Amino acid sequence: MNNKIIAVDFDGTLAENKYPYIGEANEELIHYLIRHRKNGGKVILWTCRDNKELEDAVNWCRTYGLEFDAINDNLPEIIKAWHTNPRKIFANLYIDDRNKMVHKKSKYGEWINVGKNHIGDDIWYCSKCDYDEICEAPDLPTYCPKCGSRNKISNR
Repeated sequence: MNNKIIAVDFDGTLAENKYPYIGEANEELIHYLIRHRKNGGKVILWTCRDNKELEDAVNWCRTYGLEFDAINDNLPEIIKAWHTNPRKIFANLYIDDRNKMVHKKSKYGEWINVGKNHIGDDIWYCSKCDYDEICEAPDLPTYCPKCGSRNKISNR
């Protein structure tokens, strides 16, 4: 079971940045997050949007099948464990266009760079099975350790 928490931005990350409107979907990232949740992981929407713009973004994500475990807030289990709810959202992985651009569209059998973690390491995932690998590009394995597919690096 996956218990990793991912905090993800909306404008420029899940959708092309057209604020206050909503741009084109980053379907690759949306698919990755849906699978992450199905595998037991948690996803927090972490955005500057509020009020109607936030409601529009959440509803837009639902049309793609993406739900969130929290929105601009820490998960209840984190609040309980820490006996506080700090302003900073706790996550194991932060995906945000201001950190590193997230790209759309890939072919199967690629290591896809989806951003950086909170300490600046590159995050890659296998486009075939969504296995995560955190390392520098030269250190990526040729074969995915989870599904065995031979992967090339996609760092568009």
